[in-house]
Amino acid sequence: MKGKIQSIDIDDNIGTLCDSNGNEIPFSLDDCVGFEDTPRILEEVEFGVSGGEIYFVEPANKKQSTPKTIAFEETSITPKEKRKKRDYASDIPLSVSIKDCIDEHFDDVSYSIEEYEASFEEHEELNYALMKRFLNTAYNNLMDMDSSFMDEELVGLHSDLLALDKLYTQLLKKESVPKIAYEKIFLDRQKIYKENKKRLESNSSELFTLESSAKTLYTQIQDIEKRLNDGKSQQISQELEFDLKRYKTYYVDTLHKMGTLKDENIVLKESLSKFESKYEATFLELYEEASKQCFSLLKRQLDGYAYVFDQKMWERAETSSSIIAFFKKAHIEEEFSSKTFLKYFIKTLDKNKMSKELKRLEDLLYYLESRAKKRFLIVEESLSEAENLKHLLRSFDKDFNVESVDKPRSIYYRRDLKIMDFIFIEYGLKNPPLKDFLSMLRVRVKQIGSKAKICVIVKNANKDIISSIKKLGISYIVALQVPEQELEQSLLSIIESI
Repeated sequence: MKGKIQSIDIDDNIGTLCDSNGNEIPFSLDDCVGFEDTPRILEEVEFGVSGGEIYFVEPANKKQSTPKTIAFEETSITPKEKRKKRDYASDIPLSVSIKDCIDEHFDDVSYSIEEYEASFEEHEELNYALMKRFLNTAYNNLMDMDSSFMDEELVGLHSDLLALDKLYTQLLKKESVPKIAYEKIFLDRQKIYKENKKRLESNSSELFTLESSAKTLYTQIQDIEKRLNDGKSQQISQELEFDLKRYKTYYVDTLHKMGTLKDENIVLKESLSKFESKYEATFLELYEEASKQCFSLLKRQLDGYAYVFDQKMWERAETSSSIIAFFKKAHIEEEFSSKTFLKYFIKTLDKNKMSKELKRLEDLLYYLESRAKKRFLIVEESLSEAENLKHLLRSFDKDFNVESVDKPRSIYYRRDLKIMDFIFIEYGLKNPPLKDFLSMLRVRVKQIGSKAKICVIVKNANKDIISSIKKLGISYIVALQVPEQELEQSLLSIIESI
């Protein structure tokens, strides 16, 4: 096939030619034979194509000499000797240090976090990973009850929380596989390493083409030799002998190039492997440390925003007449909080169809109850003052967790019994009687290692009743008939005793 040289790039060792149909085809300068120097622009050439790739380029006006005998000659190719050699590093140097790569990577992440960074008190945190789904559920349910209950501050908190959550999710996906982080954060920043890797890929691609060309040339050589043995005319034989010599030259040159590339690839693979293993352990150690710091900062912000959002959401809910009406209709009598709403939500579930989901929600409830500064359990059967006692205890601190039960036996196997700080028991219990209940409760408390203080509440206390209670081993007694201020002092003295 014939064509003209269109471009030559000595540095990259490539060129392009235009065939008779006007198509531009790239070729390697290593495939040029018979030129006294580098091919010239617009010089007419002949070339061969195999598998869509050019495997030789030679001058079109090359004079043909008539060889007397058929000989296998390893002809040296002049252009290859004159062409600029492509160097590569057998020992890859660092382009960017490990520390700089890691710092620059996490600087971008830290900058994104700083856009939303806020200061929170030590107690202002709510495990966002645990609360995320339920916070969204509660938020959406409250919005369904009253879409106007949110104010500008709450809208802003919700938006910031979603933005931080998105950042956390993206970071988690991005950094989940340390080896991928090593490639993307460190190796991709190393200039010489990337050049060698690209060189290896290019060599491997070229080897594939050369192997195909070598097979084609070998077949052509065998075909010409067969035709020569058939005893053609003198003129045809001379032409065939010239073609045979030319193809053998191309074949030897192709084998030589294949050998050179294979040797080069051995060095390249070794240099790449050596570089990768040399820095990997150090990178992963420093990366893990920086990653932990970054995730810790982001988690603290998420937990802080979750706490503030949760508090503000229920504060706003208490101002909505629609939400208040819903709570009353649903007989939700405890304070407005995620814990209270979660208890109600769990009661509405079909416990036979949602075992996994129910378990998750019960674990979440246990977490919320365990966060309370103090935990109080009121055990009564028909004590009308129990509700007032609950409100009084909550008035001391909004983070106090106060609950009452009217079925005494139900508390024996409560999961949260171990974390209770105080158990208030009605003096007038009948099923079971106070003495029996205390006996069973003490056994259970000892089994689970609870440190709960046991108190007895009396509606109308007198000396005889107080004496009988003390004989049961109870030191803490709350008389409900006293003035409210005195009752408050009595409760506070009990609370402050631990």
